[in-house]
Amino acid sequence: MEQQERDGVATRLPEPAALADKPAGVPSKHLVPVFDVQNVSIFYGSFRAVTDVSLTIYENEITAFIGSSGSGKSTVLRAFNRMNDLVPSAHMDGVIDYRGES
Repeated sequence: MEQQERDGVATRLPEPAALADKPAGVPSKHLVPVFDVQNVSIFYGSFRAVTDVSLTIYENEITAFIGSSGSGKSTVLRAFNRMNDLVPSAHMDGVIDYRGES
């Protein structure tokens, strides 16, 4: 957890949601993973567009991808719905499971 100083007093900032083990306030027995992504890198030819992404997206939770232009948001989403399969030069390393299936 990162610390921030405000009015001379150090305070602890909350853990980013992407790094949290589970969403706050939800018992772990109710979490159903929809996508489980482990060490995914996505390439277009020899160009690595996305490097080493790991995350879990849970059912009935809101998930947002934010970042600067060209950071790989759309590329990761295209991998989730297999649109990159239509790009001849595209390939992926790592694992994307959808509801427990590769």
